[in-house]
Amino acid sequence: MFKKLFFMIVFITLLGIMVACSSESIQESSGAKDSETKEAKNTDSNNTNQEETDAGWDDLLSTPELPKTIADIATQSSGQLANLNLTNTNTREEDTKKAMKVFEQLPKLKEGASEEKMDAYWRKLMYLFHKDYPEPNNMIEELKYSRFGSPEIEDERFQFKQNLNVEIILDASGSMAGMVDGKPKMEAAKESIESFASSLPEGANVGLRVYGHKGTGSDSDKELSCNSSDLVYELQNYDANQFDKALNKFQPAGWTPIALALKKAKEDLSEYPAKNSTNIIYLVSDGVATCGGDPVKVAQNLADSDINPIVNVLGFNVESEGQQQLQEISEKIEGVFTTIQNQEQLKEQLEKAKNIADKWEQWKTNAGYEASSQYYQQDTDILGFMNDWNGNNVDESYNISRALSRLEEAGYISEDAHDYISAKSDERNNQIDKYTNTLQEDLNNINEKNFEEAKKQITEKYDENTNN
Repeated sequence: MFKKLFFMIVFITLLGIMVACSSESIQESSGAKDSETKEAKNTDSNNTNQEETDAGWDDLLSTPELPKTIADIATQSSGQLANLNLTNTNTREEDTKKAMKVFEQLPKLKEGASEEKMDAYWRKLMYLFHKDYPEPNNMIEELKYSRFGSPEIEDERFQFKQNLNVEIILDASGSMAGMVDGKPKMEAAKESIESFASSLPEGANVGLRVYGHKGTGSDSDKELSCNSSDLVYELQNYDANQFDKALNKFQPAGWTPIALALKKAKEDLSEYPAKNSTNIIYLVSDGVATCGGDPVKVAQNLADSDINPIVNVLGFNVESEGQQQLQEISEKIEGVFTTIQNQEQLKEQLEKAKNIADKWEQWKTNAGYEASSQYYQQDTDILGFMNDWNGNNVDESYNISRALSRLEEAGYISEDAHDYISAKSDERNNQIDKYTNTLQEDLNNINEKNFEEAKKQITEKYDENTNN
């Protein structure tokens, strides 16, 4: 009995040892597998992070070279952060937060980063903050306007005729409800147009056509909206009551049928062929055409018609895509495209039409015009144009300087990268300064030439009259 009990105890003990060993083996195996799984996961995570980092740099390194000529700088679309001001005490903190959200998407510039990566990062910053520089060709075209009315000017559109007609084509699509300088764009446009129309001399005709003012921006209303363009004030002398009623007939509503509006404008002016009429059209739009058609082709047809109008295209606080299309319309019709950001700039552009009307009135009364006053006016316009260039350059430089400081503070770029990109930015700033000085000299020379030609023509006419 005792022996049986002894053997049973030994058997149970051995069985317990075997089970314990088996459990340890399983745990060791399981632990090894868990370790392998964790290691694999960590490796996958590291690979993913590395891939994301590499992908970020691939995108950044593909950033194109910066524009190197005046023309390229002017035609480069404004950047995503162009309208931010990181130095103004009123907007600095809020605008800096907006900029930092964009910078968070960029890969970090760590200590010892290559010049290739720092150069790419600098180019990216320059594109992000690139301002909307005014187009030099527009200023040159405006200098051409300084001889408006001269019978010797080659472009017959600029010769004064018996009738002067000014038609304004105004965008009334839903986007015109957007705010600019604390008021809706539509309200700002109406006030500027009202001021302009009321200042025209007696005898000049003014018309107001709107488009996109019916329906809504929804797909269900697209057909209605895209077929909406009305001449709310027919071409005639200005009448305060009637013009005020016309302005109250519409509000910003739907889509943007630019092609339709240009086609209708041709019909509006059909009674005034260029042989006895000076026809001027102002197209005011804050966006790209959204109703199909081909506004560029329609503009070309308008230019080739008997009306032969002078077309001024005003991009009112418009995005880059809209700018490109409006610029193309202007080029096809040999007009002038100008970007305007606020109500004051819109008034300034319409004021130029008012000045033309005043000269036309003088021409009709044989009062002539004073070449010297035109020269000094154009000199002032050139100075304002160059101030825009200088201002954009300064704003870009200050914004980038402020951005670099914040990026370094946040640990997004190293101290070495900060210093390197700052030096590149200063070099770019000085380069644009040189471009600006050259451009101002060229514009002044053109204006001087116009002035001398005008003086010569007036002197010749005076000699002819005194010798007869």
